[in-house]
Amino acid sequence: MKKNFFKLSVIFVLFLLVQISSIPATDAQVAPVPDTSVKAGSYNTEVGSIPSCPTNSFYDAPNKICRCGVGYVTKDGASCINGELACKADLGSSSLYNADSKKCECGNGYGLDHGQCKSLNAICQAQFGDNALSSGVGSQCQCQSGYNWNTAKTSCEVIKTETGNQLNVIPTPTVPGTSSSTPAANTQKQIVCLDTTNGYLGTDNQCYCKEGFRWNDASKKCMALSKQEIEQQTQVEQKKNIFADIDQSVVYKDAIEFLYGKKIVNGFDDGTFRPYEILKRAELIKIAVTAKYGQPSNDFDTSCFRDVPKNQWFTKYVCFAKKNEIIKGYKNANMKPMQYITYAESLKILMETFKYSVDKKKTPWYQGYLESAEALGLNIPAALPDEAMSRSTAAELISRFVKAQQ
Repeated sequence: MKKNFFKLSVIFVLFLLVQISSIPATDAQVAPVPDTSVKAGSYNTEVGSIPSCPTNSFYDAPNKICRCGVGYVTKDGASCINGELACKADLGSSSLYNADSKKCECGNGYGLDHGQCKSLNAICQAQFGDNALSSGVGSQCQCQSGYNWNTAKTSCEVIKTETGNQLNVIPTPTVPGTSSSTPAANTQKQIVCLDTTNGYLGTDNQCYCKEGFRWNDASKKCMALSKQEIEQQTQVEQKKNIFADIDQSVVYKDAIEFLYGKKIVNGFDDGTFRPYEILKRAELIKIAVTAKYGQPSNDFDTSCFRDVPKNQWFTKYVCFAKKNEIIKGYKNANMKPMQYITYAESLKILMETFKYSVDKKKTPWYQGYLESAEALGLNIPAALPDEAMSRSTAAELISRFVKAQQ
C-alpha cells in the first residue's frame, strides 16, 4: 500500500514538473502550485481534485494548465501580475496595457523612445531642437509657430524677412518626413509670400496660412477667421474626433461614437475614451443598464451585495441589475465590481439585460449564450470567450444589441 502511494506521489510530481517546463515565458500562462486542493474562481467550472492555481489565475481544465486571469500577465511563468502595472514597469508611467493585442503601448501623446514612453514633444525636441514639437499626426514632428525648418542646420530657425516684406525662401516649415499645413487657396506658384505676419512660404513656393487664418485671393494675404468660421471649424473638429484618443486608427471607432451619440457612454473627464483599457464588471453593468433602461432611480442606491456599498458611482446600476435578475453575484454574496470582465461574461450580462432566450444547460456555461448571440447576429466572431474585454470591444458588442432593438 505504501509502495503504491509512493509511486502515485512520484507520478503526480513528475506531472507537475512537465507542466512547468512546457510553459513559454511569452505566453500568459503560469505553472500550477503543487497543491491538490481546489481553489475556486469565477472561471473554474471543474469539480474534483485538481491542482490549485496561483493568485490571479484560473485552471484551464482541457489543457491542464493554470492561466493568468483577465488583465494579468506573467513574466516568470510562475506568477500573474497586473498587465497595466507590468507595462508601466517596462515602459514607464505613460504606458498602458492593450487588452486587444495583449501588448504594452504608449498612451495618447506619447511615443516609444529608447525603450520608454516619452512625450512626443520631448522626442521631437531631443531630435530637432527646442523649437520643434509634435504635429499631432502619429510620430511626425514640426516647427513651432514663427520657425521654419533649416535643412543645412537640421533644426528649426526663426523666420527672417527682407526689405519689401519679402520672406526668405526656406525649404519647409515642418521637420522632414512630415506633412505641411493645408496650402492657402492660391493656384499660382509663388516666389514670394506677401504676408509674413500670418502666413509662410512652403517648399512648393505657395503661401500657407497659420492656424486661425484663411487665404484671401484678392489681397493675397492670410485673413483672420470670423467668429462664425471659428465656431464652424470647431464643430467640424469635434465631430471628427469626439474623444481626444479616438481617431480612424482605433478599432470600433464608429461603435464608440454611436454610443456617445445615444448618451450611453461619456468617456473620462480628461476628454479621452481609453479604448484599450480593460473593462471592469461594474463598468459593463452600468453601460448595459443605461443602454437598455436609461438611468435607474436613486431608490436603487442601496447595498445589495456585500462588496457593493451605498453611494458608489456603480451602486444603483448593479442593484437595478440584481433586482431585474440580470446578475446574481457569487455564492459568497459578493459581486466583485472592480474585477476585470471577460468577453463571455459581458455577453451573458447583455443577453440577460436585453432579455434574449438562451439554453443555459449547455457546457461550458457560456456556450448557450455564444450560440444564441451568433444566431441573432450579435456575436463578435473574432472575440474569444476568456479574452479580456477592452472598452472598444465592449462598445462594438453593446452597439450591436442597441441597434438590434431600434
